[in-house]
Amino acid sequence: MSDVTAPPRCRPGRPTLGSALVLLLVLAAFAGCERKTDGSIIIGPFDPAASAGSSGKFASVSVGNESACGILSDGRVTCWGGNASGKATAPSFLQVAAGTNHSCGLRDDGRVECWGNDDDGQTTVPEALVATVFAKVVVGARHSCALTTPQNRISCWGNNDDGQASPPPNKFLDLSAGDAHSCGVRKGAQNLVCWGSDSAGQSSPPAGKYVRVASGPFHNCAITKQERIVKCWGRNDYGETDPPDSGDPENPFTYSALTAGAHHSCGVRSPTPVLQCWGLNDFGQATLPAGRFSDVGSGGDHTCGITEKGAMLCVGRDDFGQATPPEGGTWRQVSGGSDYSCGIRTNGAVICFGLNDSGQATPLPTSFLSVSVAEEHACGIRAGGTMTCWGSNADGQSVPLPGTYDAVAAGRFHTCGLRPTTGLVECWGDDLDGQATPPIASFFTQIDAGFVHTCGVKTDGTIACWGENRDGQISPVPAGTFDMVATGDFHTCGLRPDASIECWGRGINGQTAPFTGSYASVTAGRSHSCGVRTDGEVECVGFDEPSGPAVNPSGPFSVVSAGDSANCGVRPDASLICWGKEVFGLAVPPTTVQFAEISTGDDHSCGRRFDNDTLLCWGSNSLGQSTPPAGAFSQLSAGANHTCGVMSDMSVACWGDDSLGQSSPPVGSFLQVAAGVSHTCGLAAAGGTVSCWPETGFVPASPFVGAFEEIASGADHICGRRLGGAVECAGRNDFGQSTVVAGTYTQVTAGTNHTCALLGSGDVTCWGDASEGQTTPPPQFDFSEISAGGDHACGLDANPSPTALDAVRCWGKDRFGQSSPPIDRFDQVDAGLNQTCGIRRTDQFAACWGRFR
Repeated sequence: MSDVTAPPRCRPGRPTLGSALVLLLVLAAFAGCERKTDGSIIIGPFDPAASAGSSGKFASVSVGNESACGILSDGRVTCWGGNASGKATAPSFLQVAAGTNHSCGLRDDGRVECWGNDDDGQTTVPEALVATVFAKVVVGARHSCALTTPQNRISCWGNNDDGQASPPPNKFLDLSAGDAHSCGVRKGAQNLVCWGSDSAGQSSPPAGKYVRVASGPFHNCAITKQERIVKCWGRNDYGETDPPDSGDPENPFTYSALTAGAHHSCGVRSPTPVLQCWGLNDFGQATLPAGRFSDVGSGGDHTCGITEKGAMLCVGRDDFGQATPPEGGTWRQVSGGSDYSCGIRTNGAVICFGLNDSGQATPLPTSFLSVSVAEEHACGIRAGGTMTCWGSNADGQSVPLPGTYDAVAAGRFHTCGLRPTTGLVECWGDDLDGQATPPIASFFTQIDAGFVHTCGVKTDGTIACWGENRDGQISPVPAGTFDMVATGDFHTCGLRPDASIECWGRGINGQTAPFTGSYASVTAGRSHSCGVRTDGEVECVGFDEPSGPAVNPSGPFSVVSAGDSANCGVRPDASLICWGKEVFGLAVPPTTVQFAEISTGDDHSCGRRFDNDTLLCWGSNSLGQSTPPAGAFSQLSAGANHTCGVMSDMSVACWGDDSLGQSSPPVGSFLQVAAGVSHTCGLAAAGGTVSCWPETGFVPASPFVGAFEEIASGADHICGRRLGGAVECAGRNDFGQSTVVAGTYTQVTAGTNHTCALLGSGDVTCWGDASEGQTTPPPQFDFSEISAGGDHACGLDANPSPTALDAVRCWGKDRFGQSSPPIDRFDQVDAGLNQTCGIRRTDQFAACWGRFR
C-alpha cells in the first residue's frame, strides 16, 4: 500500500514518416558516425548501441533537429544528441506504487500507467484521465489515486465500496492510499483529510499541519510541517502507530521520508539519513541494517531501503522473492506491495520482483512503435496506438489529443497524428501559420511535419499541405499522385508511384533540384533532400548548411533521413551510418563522472570532480572556456565565456575569454571567485575584502568596503553578503538589480539583471528585472539553496517529497526548458543563461536542462 552519455557530435534536422515505408523513429541527425564490425554504430565518441542493448542492431532511423533516436531490432528506443528539452530521452518512470495485486507507475511525461489485477478497474485509467499530467500516483488494495499538477487535484478509480475512490474537491500537496481508504495533505491549510473506510480510525487523522503522509492497509503516518516529527493513527495491533521517542523533548526524532507496511512503519531520519522502523517484526521487516539511506518502501511484511550510493537492501518476509532485489545496477526509489516490490533504476527503468500471480510484478514495456523528434519536443506511439510526448510544451505541442494514432509527425512547435481506420489528421501546438489546422473531411495514408508547414498523402494519392507558404512549400502542389511526402524546413518532396522524386518550395540551395533514377523513399532536411534508390544507393541534392554541398555516401541503404546539416541511414544489415556537420554537445553533461560542484555559463558548464577536485567542462569551447587547467580546485564559477576557480593553494586560475582581462586574475589568496560577463571578482582570504578585475564601466575594482562572507556576480553587477547577513550590491542598476531589499540573508545569487537572496526561514526575496517572472519565487516552498541565471532562477526545495523526488523548483523564463527541472533529488543546482545544471543526490552525476545560446 505504500507509495512509494557522452554528448553526441552531430547536427539535427526534420522528421519524416512514410506510409509504404513507415519510419518507426524520428531522430536528430549527427555526423562523425562510424560503422562497427558488429553492425552497431558510433556517433562521435558515443555508441548508442552500447547504451541501449546488447545487439545494437537498428530497425529504423530518422533525423530531428538536435538529437537522434533509433529503434533497435527488439523494438526498444534509444536516443542521443542534444537534450535541451528532454527530447532525446524516451519516457521512463519517475515514481511507482505497489498495491496488493496491482501497481501503477508515473512516467516522466506525467501520464499514469497501471498493471496487474483489474477486477475492479483499478489498473484501467479512465479515458478522461489518459492525457492528464500527474505529479504522484498511489494504490490501495483495489483502487488507485493520482495527484494532478499544477492543479493539485486528486482523481481516483477502481473499487469505491467504502468511498475510497471519491476524493473531496480540495487542492492537495500529497496523498496516500490504504486498503480501502485514502488520505491527503491539503494545500494551503496543510491539514490532513482522509476518506473511505474508518473501521480502525484510519480515516480520522489528527489535527495540525503536515507535509507528507503514508498509508498502510489500516493505519497511517504523517510528517508534521514545522517539527518534522511523525504522528500515526489507525489500527495499532503491533505498535505500528507508535513511532519511537528520542527521549529528549528538545531534540525529537525528525524525518524526511516515510512508508507504511501491513503492521509496521518506517522512516528515513534527518539530518543523518538512517532508517527507523517500528511495529510488527516477526519476519525482521522492522530491523534494517545500519547505513545512510535516501528512500524506503514497505510492503506487507517486508521493507526495502535505497542507500545513498543507490544500492537496494531488503529485509523481512521473502517467500515470493519480494525481499530479494535483482543484483547489480543502482536505484533511486522503491515501493513495496503485499508480496512483491517495485523499484526505479537511476536510468528510469521499473524493475519488480516477488509474487506475480496477477501481473503486478510485470511493468508495462517502454518500447514504441514510432517516435518523432522535433526541435524541442518528441512524441511516440506506443503499442495500442496511444501517444506520449515529452520535452518543451511552450505551444502545447507535447499534449496530444486523447485516443489512438497510426503515425506521428512533429514539427518545430506543433505535432500532428494520423488516426487509425479513418485516416483523419489531428494537430496541436503552434498554429500561427495554420500548420496545425489540417483540411476538413480529408483522409490521409501518411503525414509529415516541417518547420511551419504540414503535408500528407491523401487516400486518393494526391498531396495536401497546410501552413506557411512564403516559399511555395505547400502550394501549388504538383499534379498527380504520390506514395510518400517529406517536408523540409521550407520545401517539400514527394515520391511518385513510378519511383521518381519531385520537390517544390525554397530551392535557393539546390534542395529542390531534379533527382535522376528510381527511388524507394525520400527525405527532406533544412536545405537539402535525399532519396534512397531502388538499388539502395543514396543521392542527395542541395546544401548541408553550413558545411557545404550535400554528400552522397556509398550504399546500400534501406532507409535514410535528412537533418538540418547531417543525415543518418539504416543499412540492410540494420547498422546505422551518419554523415554531415559535426557540432559540440549542448546541454549534455558527461554521464559517468561524479561531481562535488557544478557551475554553468552562457554556453558551457564546468564541474569539480567528486573524487579528486579536478575540473571537467563541456559545451562550447570557442574561446577555451571548456579547457580548464590541471590541478585541484576548491571552488569554481563560470561566466559568460570564461571560467575561474580557486585552486587548492587558494590562488585563482581563469581560462576562456580574456578580451577585457576578465581571465587575468591578480596574485593573492582567495576564498571564493565569482565570474560575470566581462568581469570577475574574488573574495580575499585575508580580511574578506572584495576585489574585481578588470574595472569596467559598471563594476569597480573595489566595489565594497569591509569584510564579506560570500559574493555573487551578475552580468554587470556584483553582490556580497556580510557576516551578519546584510547584502550589498554594486554595478549596473538599470533594472534595480543592485537596489537591495533589506533583510538578513543566508545566501545571495545574481542573474543577468536580477538578484535573489535566501532568508533563514527558507523564503526567497528577489529584485531587479521582472520581465520573465524571475523575481517572483513560488511562495509555497521553502528553499535550502538558490541560484539565479539569465532570466530565471532555481532553488533546492528544503522539504522535497520522498516519493515524487521534486527537489528542484525554478521560476522565470522557460522558453528553452531551463525552468523545467527533471523530477529527481539534487545536492546542488546552478542556473546559467538559458540552461540549468544540478548534481543528483543518488549518484553525484550531473544533469542539465534547457539549452545553450
